[in-house]
Amino acid sequence: GFLDGEYYQGYFAVAEQLAERFLHKQPKVENTALLIGDNGGPWGHYAKEVKRLLAYFSIKVIGQFPGYVPINELPQITAASFSIILGGRGQTYNGLTKIARLLEMNYEVPYLQDGYPVGWDNTVGWLRNLGVFLHQEALAEKAVVQEKDKLFAFAGKVKKITQGKRCVVCIGRMLMYFHPAGILETLSRLEMQVEAIILFDNYNPKERKLMVEAVSAQCQAPIIDQTAGQQLLETVDLVLTTHEITNNQDIKQIFLPMLPLVGTSGEIEFMDCIYKTLCRRGEKGGIVYV
Repeated sequence: GFLDGEYYQGYFAVAEQLAERFLHKQPKVENTALLIGDNGGPWGHYAKEVKRLLAYFSIKVIGQFPGYVPINELPQITAASFSIILGGRGQTYNGLTKIARLLEMNYEVPYLQDGYPVGWDNTVGWLRNLGVFLHQEALAEKAVVQEKDKLFAFAGKVKKITQGKRCVVCIGRMLMYFHPAGILETLSRLEMQVEAIILFDNYNPKERKLMVEAVSAQCQAPIIDQTAGQQLLETVDLVLTTHEITNNQDIKQIFLPMLPLVGTSGEIEFMDCIYKTLCRRGEKGGIVYV
């Protein structure tokens, strides 16, 4: 998850100490991967989705360093063929990359560089990047085709409800930690009408400019402030927001998590959340957490 600078310095220091004390170079076990970072642990969505996608390449995960490897199993992790960083942006990603580089330099465990499988376009890029890394480009293309079929089949089923629905997206996080591209990509796939992007008042001018540029590259909807968007919240079918903004139970809200769901499964889960929220009967509004 999000780690501030001071915490992450300690986190990285612990990883270094564990590596120095328990790790050593050893022969590699073919078709094995090590996950770098906690991100919900082995039972979290990110790790489970990465393992599912790795199955296309017959890759087995042998550990999740540093937080989820038992002490007695630590010496075994340098037998991994390569490592994958479980992180996307900001200080967290930079810190995890330092750990991955340490393992590469000292223990000859190369790491998959670049790519964060949030949204379909990024998932395709991640799979193809992995295919190049493993010299298995044909398998990567097979995975892309199968994942695309799964994603678009689900989108086709729910569009009978989502198509044409009016929504707004409310954003109050820095671009370093939250990129809107995946959210806007999903709304476009569901053929929803984005009436506006509402930027909260907590941005400084530099951060607001960066977010405006990121949103404008993905969406033609007007970008407005909280005051201008207040009335709009009460007229649309759905509000997607990074912060809880109202207790009005007539407004349907979906809370956008700090850590977005990844891969095809993540996007399907997000689409399903939108679909079910729009279908909800009885008490119309309230907030739903993805």
